[in-house]
Amino acid sequence: MDGGDNVSGIIVSAKAQAIPIFQFGIFYEQDLEATNGPAMEFAGWVHANGNIYASSNNAWYRDAITTPNMLIHDRKDANNVYNGVYVNDASGNEVQLDFDSRTIPDPAAFRSESDAKFDNRVKTNAYGVDTLRIPLPTGMPPIVIMQPRQAGDVDQVKKAKFAWKADWYIEVNLTPINNVGTNLCNAMTSIRDGGQTLPSNIECDNIFTWTWEAFYEGREQRQADVLDINLAQLFAWTGTDASKMTEIFYVTFTGVGGYDPSADGVYPIVRVFNGGQLGNPITLTTDRPFYIQGDYNVTNWQSSAMVGDAISILSNIWSDAAHSGPALTVAASTEVNIAILAGHSATACDWFDCGANPYGGGIENYPRFIERWQGKTLTYRGSLVSLSTSVMAIGQWSYGSYYTAPTRNWMFDTRFEDPANLPPGTPVVGNVIHTAFRPAY
Repeated sequence: MDGGDNVSGIIVSAKAQAIPIFQFGIFYEQDLEATNGPAMEFAGWVHANGNIYASSNNAWYRDAITTPNMLIHDRKDANNVYNGVYVNDASGNEVQLDFDSRTIPDPAAFRSESDAKFDNRVKTNAYGVDTLRIPLPTGMPPIVIMQPRQAGDVDQVKKAKFAWKADWYIEVNLTPINNVGTNLCNAMTSIRDGGQTLPSNIECDNIFTWTWEAFYEGREQRQADVLDINLAQLFAWTGTDASKMTEIFYVTFTGVGGYDPSADGVYPIVRVFNGGQLGNPITLTTDRPFYIQGDYNVTNWQSSAMVGDAISILSNIWSDAAHSGPALTVAASTEVNIAILAGHSATACDWFDCGANPYGGGIENYPRFIERWQGKTLTYRGSLVSLSTSVMAIGQWSYGSYYTAPTRNWMFDTRFEDPANLPPGTPVVGNVIHTAFRPAY
C-alpha cells in the first residue's frame, strides 16, 4: 500500500508435478554410470539428478534420457569412449550417441544437435531440465525413506518413510538369538498399526528363519547372517484374510553384535525365496541389504517392489552349502519382476577432475550378483531406482572374482505406467515450477 492507499502485489503462477518414482525405467538421485560389458537394452524413461555417463559397445536405450546436469559420453573412472551407445528417436530408429555436454558445451548448439538426432528425447541442463526430489524437509537426504521409525519423525518424514507406511513393522533383536537360529520369533517385535492379526509362534517359524553365517558373500568378503522369508508360507498364512494380509512389510535389526564365530563382523541381511507366485501386491522393505533367491513374481503377476541398502539376485539353483567359502558356482537363468529401490556403488569421482578411480559397477551391476552367470540370462522387468550409495553393503565391485555377468534381458515394466499397477507405497518425486509472474493492483 502506498500513500494514496493503492495496493499492489505479485501473483505467481506455479505448476507442481509429482511423478511416481517407479514410472521411470531408471532413476538416480546421484550420477548414473552405464559402461556395460555384456549387451544391455533398456526401455523406459531414464533420469538422473546428477550427471549421466554412457560409454559402451552395446547399449540400447529405447526411451527418453534426461538430466539437469550433463550427459557425458565417456566412462567416469577412465577416459574410454566406446561408440556403441544408441538411443531411439521418436520413430524408433536406433541413433548412435556421438556427442555430449563436453564436446558441445554451448547450450543452443547442444539442443540443435540433440533435436536433430534424437527428436527432443535426450535432454540436459542445456534444456533447463528440472531436478526431481523426494518430498522431504529441506536438507534431509532421500536415503531417509528406507530408514527405521524414529520417535522424533515429523509428519512429512512419516509420510515419506516406508517404515511408517508399513502395515507390518518388525524389529529383530539379534542379541538373544542363539547360534542354531532358535528363538527367532520370540526375538521379533512385530507392530501392525491397523490392528491386523499376527502369526502364532508356530506360524511365524514357518515364515521366518534365521541362520548365522548362512553363506559366504563374495563381494563383501564375509559371512552373511540371514533372515529368510518364505513367501509361499507367508501367502499361505495370509490367504485372502484382510486381517492378515500385508502390502507394505518392513524389517530392521537391533542388538547387532555378539555371536560372530568367523570374527568378520555381524552382517545381517534379509532374503526372500519361494516368490514365484505372490498372493497380493506387496512392497518389501528394510534398511539392510536385500536378496532375492530364484524366480520372483512370474506367475499371476502382482505389482511388487523391494527396498533396501543393496539388492542382490541369487539364481534358481543357488545353494548356501555350495557357498560356504569364496568358490564360485554356476548360476541358472532366472526371471525377476519387481521394482527395485536401493543404494548403489559409485565411482568416487571423475577422472577428468581427480584421476583414475575404481569403477563402481554402474547401472549394469546395480542389481548385484555373486555367482558365475556367464552364458545364463537374467530376465528382469521392473524399475531401477537409486536415491543414495549403499551404506551397509560396501564391498568394492570387481569383475570375475566373485561373479560373472548374465545376459541382461532387462526392460521397464510398462504395467507401472498405469497408476493402479504401482507397487504399494510408491514414492513420488517432483518440483514446483514458476510458470508466470504478473503484478496485481
